[in-house]
Amino acid sequence: MTVERELQPALADQDRFEALALVELNQDRLLFLGTAANADSELRPALEAFLLRLVTDTENHDQFRQTEEIVFYDLTGRQLICHYFEQQSKRAILVAVVAPHKTYKQVVRRLVKALRPLV
Repeated sequence: MTVERELQPALADQDRFEALALVELNQDRLLFLGTAANADSELRPALEAFLLRLVTDTENHDQFRQTEEIVFYDLTGRQLICHYFEQQSKRAILVAVVAPHKTYKQVVRRLVKALRPLV
């Protein structure tokens, strides 16, 4: 399996996720960035800017080790979920943009479990 094969089906459920991204902090690499077909056209560039800040703000990377997940909200009620995980010496963050009033925890945990060996 590949990262894209794991994340694309979750995006196909357009009801829940508007976008998904996976970054590796060790290499500052973007491993995946995808948006749902019905996502706002401004979402992708905004998410790219957020991801750039996420990987370059190295002073705050250690804070992720203290908490597994950080949640941000925008004015429309969307949730921006940053789920941190480690696999051996590699550190990664799965970022999910969740539609308003949608659940995500179980799906994100399942995705992280599937992504661990692929990072």
